[in-house]
Amino acid sequence: MGGDPREQLAQQLDAFIMNMRHRLDGPGTVIQKSDGHWVSASDLVTESVAIWQSGFASQKTARSSLLDTLNNSSAVVFIHPDPCPIIYP
Repeated sequence: MGGDPREQLAQQLDAFIMNMRHRLDGPGTVIQKSDGHWVSASDLVTESVAIWQSGFASQKTARSSLLDTLNNSSAVVFIHPDPCPIIYP
């Protein structure tokens, strides 16, 4: 990724918000990051906005990379905010 880290983060964050709303079933979804830790989508957005506003360039680049990975992978592990219905045979 080239360019201004703040702009790159803004673009990845915008894409993540759209994915969160339309692909991951909303901000209550819990996502597994590549390091194995779990985070709610809403917390990830809140943290990303804080980094965008006042983080160092290295933090912005790292967060942009994380969001890029989440945005461009069809193998993101996540838990829906609402439990699945139980289906009895």
